[in-house]
Parts: sequence; C-alpha cells; structure tokens
Amino acid sequence: MQLAQRHIIKSTNDSFAEIDELAFKSKNLYNAANYVIRQNFVYGWGYLTYNKMASLMKSHPAYQALPAKVSQQILMILSNNWQVLLPSLWLNYRGGCYTSITSSIEVPIIPE
Repeated sequence: MQLAQRHIIKSTNDSFAEIDELAFKSKNLYNAANYVIRQNFVYGWGYLTYNKMASLMKSHPAYQALPAKVSQQILMILSNNWQVLLPSLWLNYRGGCYTSITSSIEVPIIPE
C-alpha cells in the first residue's frame, strides 16, 4: 500500500499563482526534454541517458526557469519513464514492425 497526501489548493489561495507558475514551468521542461529523447529514438540515434539529457538541457530556457535541483528531478523522472517503456518496446519489436505478443497485450506507444 502506498501512502500519499493530497493537498487541494483553490484559486483563491495566496500561493496559488506561484504554484501554478512552477507547475507550468515544470511541464514545459518535461515536454521539451521528452521531445528531444523521442526524436533521438524515432530517428534511430539511440536513447539519451539522464546524464546526456541533463548536459543538453542545461542551456535550455525551460531548464533555467526552475531551480537546478527541481530541473534535475524532472529529468530523472522522465528518464525513469523511458527506461520503463523501452524494454517493452524492444520486446514487442518483430521483423521491422511492432506487433503484440498476444492479442490481449497492447503494443506500447512512444510518449508524444
């Protein structure tokens, strides 16, 4: 069982604007880094590891818009998401196209 806390912050809260801005910047960094990883993978240039991705993204405005620790954690989460996806992609790759092993298993989709 996983324990989690849920905090509901209404738009009338004093810190709502700051939290909304940080969430928007985090989303921008995640999407920008995901785009770079996806393009490398789709065009056959290989998978970018966290270390390569971090060094590429350090000069990106989305990376610099957040504190370094936060940006690094976002890139670590993205890297982990791709590491979970890649084995299932390679497992389902057969003869130049993706096919499912059984009809009950969906073919994994590369994140957009």
